[in-house]
Amino acid sequence: VCVFPEGGLRAGSTSVLGGAGLTEGVALLASRAQVPVRPAVIVGSDQLYVRQNWTRRPRIVVAVGEAISPPGREEKRGEWVRSLAGRMRSVYEETRRRHRLESHELPHTAQERWKAGR
Repeated sequence: VCVFPEGGLRAGSTSVLGGAGLTEGVALLASRAQVPVRPAVIVGSDQLYVRQNWTRRPRIVVAVGEAISPPGREEKRGEWVRSLAGRMRSVYEETRRRHRLESHELPHTAQERWKAGR
């Protein structure tokens, strides 16, 4: 099952990749179900906001990090969520380096994509 813990579409400084926090719902789900969470990022899918890119086949990268145990009863949800956010940022930075992503492939808002036309 895939859950997007950012709570909706966010980009730039409002994104976890830009430093914003996550909702605590993912911690609640993980602790109640007693299942690990694998931090993951999808980079490049926002290029599809521009119709011309539908046929150009832009590069989209999905990267998944190591599993994190669910928060224990003693562990505060907020601390666990901050740890998950940090791991997501680490996966993102490693993905940028490993795939040598260019600036136009990095996350942008739909409005930025429409304005640039790419």
